[in-house]
Amino acid sequence: MQALYFYQTAFGFKLIGYKYNDEGMPYQTSFLLEQNNVHIILTSSTTQGSQVANYVDYHGDSISDIAFEVENIESVFTRAIKNGAKLIQEPVEVYDKNCKIKKASIGTFGDTIHTFIERSDHSSYFLPNFITSENTTSVIHTGLQDIDHLAIAIEENHLTHWGEFYKKIFNFHESHREKVVTKLSGMDSLVMNSEDNSVKFVFVEPINGIHKSQIADFLFHHNGAGVQHLAFLTDDICQSVRKLRQNGVQFLPIPDNYYDNLLNRLINIDENLADLRGLQILADRDDKGYLLQVFTKPINTRPTLFFEIIQRKKAEGFGKGNIEALFLAKEQEQLNKINKS
Repeated sequence: MQALYFYQTAFGFKLIGYKYNDEGMPYQTSFLLEQNNVHIILTSSTTQGSQVANYVDYHGDSISDIAFEVENIESVFTRAIKNGAKLIQEPVEVYDKNCKIKKASIGTFGDTIHTFIERSDHSSYFLPNFITSENTTSVIHTGLQDIDHLAIAIEENHLTHWGEFYKKIFNFHESHREKVVTKLSGMDSLVMNSEDNSVKFVFVEPINGIHKSQIADFLFHHNGAGVQHLAFLTDDICQSVRKLRQNGVQFLPIPDNYYDNLLNRLINIDENLADLRGLQILADRDDKGYLLQVFTKPINTRPTLFFEIIQRKKAEGFGKGNIEALFLAKEQEQLNKINKS
């Protein structure tokens, strides 16, 4: 219930349904949240020793299931298994009086799974077996429109493996490759996009130096590979960040000198520098346009999962010029924790 309250009051999600003990999985509760095109399911255990309790005990609060809506579940599932994906659940029909879907699941990086969902009708209900809920908590929408991408921390020397996996399983293609190296550590990254570019995964692996890479730090505290951050797309980042800050969301601090030459570095951006500086929003340009982005602090006591808010002004990249700034900010946060201990 605490997480539910947090996502409602801090991020502006609306509770649209809940369920208990679903599909033979006793001792768990799930809440279905919605904001524009974003849907999140929060699941918690009501007892020790359950599958959910064991997962949270091992990984902390984490993204365990990334679901894809597909047109032909049998075809997608068969291709995945044929190309070596781990079987989690074969296709099965799930329905109630309001909604009917087919679903299946495969394993991917770490303990994460992908669930495939095929919709056989166009019901206004998002998923079956959720009890419609009256949203009694006061919610202020923060303008989060969609999921832009997910960044996934993986073990060292695994970029090629997971790149090939998503090529074979889903016919993804590589769109970007970046490496960041600071005086202390670094990371290597690979971006894989779906055929229509609607799904983007940014795989990051550690490069250790004088200090342990923040990616290695994630892997240690998460006990293996997993989603490092989820990026929410907005069409007015200043308004979104202003509301999120008012709601108590904490963001990574950005050095003030970052903004000193920002407008000279990024010519012809239609932004108010005072707003960007005051809200500590990062900006970067590629050959298509520019983007604005900001990163929250980890939402858990573990230094693992956090969120990104991003607005694209035709840019297709991921803030190459800002990745190092983020990396340096995270490294400073690591050093601050070491100095306090």
